[in-house]
Amino acid sequence: MLIHAPEVRRARRERGWWGELRLHDLLARHAREHPQRESLIDPPNLATVTGETPRRLGWGELQDLVGRIACALLDAGLVKDDVVVVQMANSHVLPALYLACARLGIVVSPRSEEHTSELQSRQYLVCRLLLEKK
Repeated sequence: MLIHAPEVRRARRERGWWGELRLHDLLARHAREHPQRESLIDPPNLATVTGETPRRLGWGELQDLVGRIACALLDAGLVKDDVVVVQMANSHVLPALYLACARLGIVVSPRSEEHTSELQSRQYLVCRLLLEKK
């Protein structure tokens, strides 16, 4: 989704405010140069919230996870400029989902964690099933 007119984008690049690198370019660079260096750390109380064991991901693992999520989104029929509503616990999966959506040009609309319910558990389960399918 492009929200700025071409002349605005050009002017910002000329001023040096914007570069040519995108988030997934930076992720790929870090995964290549520092695959084992920690990129994401789950909160220590994750097991209380989701039943999952907290994890620490290196840049290489994050790159792989983002790719699997992107494939799952494509398999689900999502395309550039689609909107995904997300309500998830704060875990490594959440920023990975944001990065996968950014890679594909999918817009993320976060839903407040205040509305915790059985719905949140089901959404987390759907995401886990999509990831395990790959």
